[in-house]
Amino acid sequence: MAAQDTHIGHTDQLAHIKAAISNGTYQISPLKIGQGLTQDNQQFMPASTNKSA
Repeated sequence: MAAQDTHIGHTDQLAHIKAAISNGTYQISPLKIGQGLTQDNQQFMPASTNKSA
């Protein structure tokens, strides 16, 4: 039952986002995009090692 509630919530949220995009009120946050890219980079890229000569 909880999975159905979550699905309905996501469907409502998606409909809200689609409506905002359609009517031109959707706000894009460059800060959130940058934070997400940084988080993904840290999660998926191996840590670099310091190879001194």
